[in-house]
Amino acid sequence: MDFVEHTRRLNRDLYDACDRGALNKLGRAMDRAGSLSVLLEASDPSLEPFPASHLRDLSKVHREFMRWKDAAKEMRRVISSSGLSLPDGILPEIATPHELGALERTARMCPRSTHPDHGSWFSAVKAHVELWNACVEIGLSTGTAAITVIDPDHPDAREYTSIATSKINLDELRGYQWLGARRGERAGMIEINLDLPREAIKQQGEARLSLLGLSSQKRGVDSVLEELVWNNLEPVLISLLDRRSRTEALGTAASAYAGLLELPPLVAKVLVAAHVSTTTAPVGVAVLSGDGAPIAQEEIPAGADLTARILSVLEAHSPDAAVLPVTASDSERLRLLESTLESSLKARIIPAALTEAREGLDHPPMIAGAIVLGRRALNPAVEYGSVNPASLGLGEYTSDIDDTVLAQVLVETRLLAQWDRKRGRGASQKGGASGSRSAGGVKKIKQLNPLVKTIRDLKPGMTVDGIVTNLTRFGAFVNIGLTTEAMIHVSQLSEEFVDEPSQVVRVGQNVSARVIEVVPEKSRIALSLKPDSGTMDRSPSRRDSSRERPARPYGPQIEKVGDNTQRSKGSGSSDKPSRSAALADLDALFKK
Repeated sequence: MDFVEHTRRLNRDLYDACDRGALNKLGRAMDRAGSLSVLLEASDPSLEPFPASHLRDLSKVHREFMRWKDAAKEMRRVISSSGLSLPDGILPEIATPHELGALERTARMCPRSTHPDHGSWFSAVKAHVELWNACVEIGLSTGTAAITVIDPDHPDAREYTSIATSKINLDELRGYQWLGARRGERAGMIEINLDLPREAIKQQGEARLSLLGLSSQKRGVDSVLEELVWNNLEPVLISLLDRRSRTEALGTAASAYAGLLELPPLVAKVLVAAHVSTTTAPVGVAVLSGDGAPIAQEEIPAGADLTARILSVLEAHSPDAAVLPVTASDSERLRLLESTLESSLKARIIPAALTEAREGLDHPPMIAGAIVLGRRALNPAVEYGSVNPASLGLGEYTSDIDDTVLAQVLVETRLLAQWDRKRGRGASQKGGASGSRSAGGVKKIKQLNPLVKTIRDLKPGMTVDGIVTNLTRFGAFVNIGLTTEAMIHVSQLSEEFVDEPSQVVRVGQNVSARVIEVVPEKSRIALSLKPDSGTMDRSPSRRDSSRERPARPYGPQIEKVGDNTQRSKGSGSSDKPSRSAALADLDALFKK
């Protein structure tokens, strides 16, 4: 099987949207280069026919294709060393590594000598793999998991209580729940027990037994299922859940990083940037020219008259823009700066990875931090792209992802953004997703909720302004001017189903949200972008209600066999989780 055929099997919509000749050329180029990133760095001409969104998806397919090739090579080695054989032409029928494992087991169960001709042998082998796929899909769609905290009195148990559940369908498991459970399992804090639908799987075996060939019919359905399915199903399901959850976490991190790289640059002749850190550290202030060159700098010690010193800087340099960090440990001084710079405040910048970004700047750390913040506002694509993207702390549970894989995906995201800008398509494709912009290119930012001094000033029903600081699989974190960040659960981002928070909001976006829950004792603030009943929708980026959930990458789906009604053929289910289930996720999340 080649890359084009693999694309057709894993993502039919993507396959149908691409020119076959161009897809063939791209596949050969990626096989030679090994990755999309290498082609992007070389501006390879095979990329030209594709928009960035297609290249991103094709790169995912290519990674799966390379996994399949490695697994197929190993399977052929095992088959050859064992003296077994497989029908000619069967390998192109197999799309995923777990199917290759089933094919190897089938070779032992279904030898050529038990069939009168090649055609009947081929059909029997294929029927075994189809039975395996049906059982995998039934396990994923109707199996359940019990996630239990082993020692509730352990000091670290609280970290895992929010993901513990007596019973949850595998289909309903959120990526963050599964990754958290697996982390707890490795730490000896969590026990995971799968309950698989044995009767439904046996019915599949009985319905397909006549297709499996004479040797399997003589063995009987229980023996066939034991060797083909039950000895391997649970570890394969766990592996598939691992992969799905890691893919979700990677996608969230990549979306958040793309949001930073796509922020419009601030246009200013002179700007002032201030870096606020802890309550004992000085405030670093830097005045920069429009090209990011330092003009003046000042450190304002803790305890000094911050307002007077900042006003003196403004009077001396008359900047036409001001830049502040999104968050700071010293929230009181940050709030004071917001109030002082309100008339010229144009951008709030994420202060992550400042240590790396300050390297090479011959300035004190707080001054260097202010320079970095100012330059990130002036040229976000270059400045955020100049640091290791993994150090920006994007997404949730990225620590559970292999560092090399995370770095590869984020670097690819950066190169795709740069490639798209070179072609002049980046800005035109965004369609103002982050709201209207000022003449300087960045939306004018007002002071964040000046009447909200502490979390106890918040009441359900209030509307607050905020800035999205991070995206995770289960929602968006928002700075509303307090030390405690608020969260908008994915179920509260829109009235329509939302699979990825990045479909509605982006890092750095300004939002106006409704407070739906405040628990000061637990530092918990829950917001919603959904309209209150009888009010106008405040959600900033509504989506077409016709959008469907993306397919799950589990390989071929099962057909209807006999009287057993299963999923229809295709790449996945479009069933949406219930609203009550989504709200239960929110409640579980905030029980941490």
